[in-house]
Amino acid sequence: MYNCDSLYNLLDSYGVSNYEDLQLKMNKKLMDSLGLTTLSELRAEFEKQRLRAVEDDIVKGKSDAKTLSYYSFQTKQMGWINCDRFTNEPGKKINMVTPELIRSDKDCKLVFDKIRSVMSPSYTDKKVYRFDNIPEKASVHLVYMRYEGKNIYLSIIETKVQENAPEPHYKEVTLEELKEAFKQFDN
Repeated sequence: MYNCDSLYNLLDSYGVSNYEDLQLKMNKKLMDSLGLTTLSELRAEFEKQRLRAVEDDIVKGKSDAKTLSYYSFQTKQMGWINCDRFTNEPGKKINMVTPELIRSDKDCKLVFDKIRSVMSPSYTDKKVYRFDNIPEKASVHLVYMRYEGKNIYLSIIETKVQENAPEPHYKEVTLEELKEAFKQFDN
């Protein structure tokens, strides 16, 4: 079991008096080899390496639709919301049901343009993707993704929230084309 004495002993063994200096000392050799001087640079480098590994898995067909979707949205500066986000807002709320069957090689997300946020489906239907308790006629982008082996299929539809969501029109894309398509959410 670790206690404060163990931490103090570790700090003393590295000749430092705080946790940040300890991290710098412990990672000095690695940071020097990468030409980095701060912990934030090191964290950014780790994130770049992690994203490269995810991209490599996607290109090699060693990933899945959920990871592809998470990767695509993670690189954007948007928040994530649940259906309770709109509970206290005025106006009519509806459930938007997609025609797309839930399958392990697919994913679907709803991007709310005005609040720059992404919503995952509720899965209350168990058969098709569905978004519950959302403002009727809100401006959104409905994002459908399919990942089969090494092939990525994408459909992004600009629409308004309605009970019956539009059908996807998938287009096969490369990873670079996928990144380019998601740049529209950077604005």
